[in-house]
Amino acid sequence: MKSERRHQLQTNTLAQGIYTFPELWRRYGTKILLAICAILAIYLFVQHQMRQTRERQEQAEEVLSAAVDGMNSLQRIPFDNPPAAAARRRDIQEQTERAVQQVLQDGKDDSIKAEALLVRGDLNWNLVQLPEIPGAATQPAFRMKESDEELLETARKAYESASKTPGARASTITMARLGLAAVAEQRRQWDAARSAYDSIVDDASAPAPFKEIAKEKRDNLAKLQKPLLIGHPASAPTTQSIAEQLEQLLAATRPTTTGPTTQPTTTKPGPTTKPTSTAPTQPTR
Repeated sequence: MKSERRHQLQTNTLAQGIYTFPELWRRYGTKILLAICAILAIYLFVQHQMRQTRERQEQAEEVLSAAVDGMNSLQRIPFDNPPAAAARRRDIQEQTERAVQQVLQDGKDDSIKAEALLVRGDLNWNLVQLPEIPGAATQPAFRMKESDEELLETARKAYESASKTPGARASTITMARLGLAAVAEQRRQWDAARSAYDSIVDDASAPAPFKEIAKEKRDNLAKLQKPLLIGHPASAPTTQSIAEQLEQLLAATRPTTTGPTTQPTTTKPGPTTKPTSTAPTQPTR
């Protein structure tokens, strides 16, 4: 009896709902459709924004990669035509700086912005290390517009900004600090160089290979700053790119083997954002 009663009530409720549905739809249908459309529009907007963010990040990475490739070609410019060599240097400098500025202005990812600042630092560091174009002593057009000191200061500011960028990767911060140390050594600012190396050694998030390299280079500072009364100093602040220095240091610490070995890929610590860079650079992230 109770089950029949429940069935009757359910049947009546269903019948009543079907009977009143047109009226309810007439009163609330438009609002329901608007709510559904609003939810769908929000969903599509969020998806569009996420897609644009990914595309911007990919574009920024491509722009930086092209900038680094161009920067690496600085060392390979032939000097058989000095005017063309000077023009090529200026073109690479301007193109790389434009790429960096584009990423800093349009990029939304702070880690990519930090990479762009590293590229700026590497560019100016590499320009200081380049040999003079033949004839530059008598042809001002063959020289860089900026002095070596101006290029070093631009590099220092870029590395410092990269190391302090919120959201920068730990490896990026470490590379920027190695760049700061390299600039300080070039200027013979030993305390600043030691402070930069200490910041790497004391950083718990810095990768172990970076720490070992920083320790070795920090310990070598005492030799670099020791004055000699006779002859030439046994060692001097290097003019090699940090990438070259780190490759030598890492090679010296690898065990000698009699058969083929496989070396892990590393981001070369020091100023750079790509493993191919010849500037102050580091192991592959």
